[in-house]
Amino acid sequence: MGEYENRFRRYTLDESMYKVAQVSDIDEEIKKLSQEMNDINIDSIPFDKWDYIVMFSVGIIESIVGLLVSSPKEGISKELSDKNSPYGSKLNELHKEWNHSNQPLDYQGPKFGGGDHRSRTFGHDLLAFPLALYMLTQGKFIDGYYDDGAYQTVMSALNQDGNEYAQMPFDQAVLAYLTHMGADFFSTKSIPVPGFGLLAHLPDRDVRKFVLDAYSEGFNLRHVMVQGLPVAITEIVIRLYCWLQSRTKDISSEAKKHKRDKMLLVCHTMALLVNTGKVVIMQDPTSINLPMLLRVISLTWSVVKQSSSLSHNAIAKVNISVVKTKLEELKTLIILDQAIFYSDQALCLFRSDISRYDKHFAENDANINKKFSDIRNKISEMHKLR
Repeated sequence: MGEYENRFRRYTLDESMYKVAQVSDIDEEIKKLSQEMNDINIDSIPFDKWDYIVMFSVGIIESIVGLLVSSPKEGISKELSDKNSPYGSKLNELHKEWNHSNQPLDYQGPKFGGGDHRSRTFGHDLLAFPLALYMLTQGKFIDGYYDDGAYQTVMSALNQDGNEYAQMPFDQAVLAYLTHMGADFFSTKSIPVPGFGLLAHLPDRDVRKFVLDAYSEGFNLRHVMVQGLPVAITEIVIRLYCWLQSRTKDISSEAKKHKRDKMLLVCHTMALLVNTGKVVIMQDPTSINLPMLLRVISLTWSVVKQSSSLSHNAIAKVNISVVKTKLEELKTLIILDQAIFYSDQALCLFRSDISRYDKHFAENDANINKKFSDIRNKISEMHKLR
């Protein structure tokens, strides 16, 4: 409340006295405070029965679709990774057509060979793209591995066949990197989930083993994007429902967003619980729906932040209301003080007028008495002359 208390104290000397201030200034301050109160939003839209029906229905649909696409060993992901399937064969053709040969990113010397080499290198992790670009410009493979717990750095300007890598200008390296990642994305193994290449270089052996095993079993970036299908369906349906429901209502955008995020959080949480149950029952960590998990974390943070903001706004509105009331009381006191002052001045003026009137009356009375006395004396003298 400090900000608004200071604004009130600009018009006061202390807690019990106020100094003379222009009422127009206080009126202007009260007007500003009223505007601030009107600008602060504390609206929160409650759920109705249709909201609960939609959340439950969409949550069930997301759970079912999530179960169908959660595992890389079945469903769409398996079809896309199978060279013999119609879709998998077409994707693999794209991988072969996009030329990305003889690049340091594909070094397969000792400790880095095999079909899962992408999961063991920095170069195929999208988060490590600066290092990948550096390797392309320098024509040199840079990485490392652990040997009995000790990290061994590997730097090679030659590929596994002894051929030298070509150095590229920066712009050509960027284009080559994008082509390489695009081609590998469509391959049977695709590319690792961003961050997995960094995890594969941590000192903890269990973490490295988990990353390598997950990638080997098909948990790659393409599979994660397939997992995002039920998440995308829920996002589209809930957003469309919320828009249709509130488009004709005079509701603040913050309140609409808060309700929409809460509905999305309920739907995604339902589906995530079902997905987690499958992971536990099947004891298959590669079935965890990563986009769903990340979306739940994001929405939880957003809803908590919005709820905190509403609480803060409510407190601010109360504080402004208190200060506004104080200023209105101060305005009344100033007007009352002015009325008392003018009354005292009028009384003083009235008393001064009475005093002057009494003085003039006494002087006039004395003059009249003197004149009457002179007249009586003259009359007496006239009587004596008779």
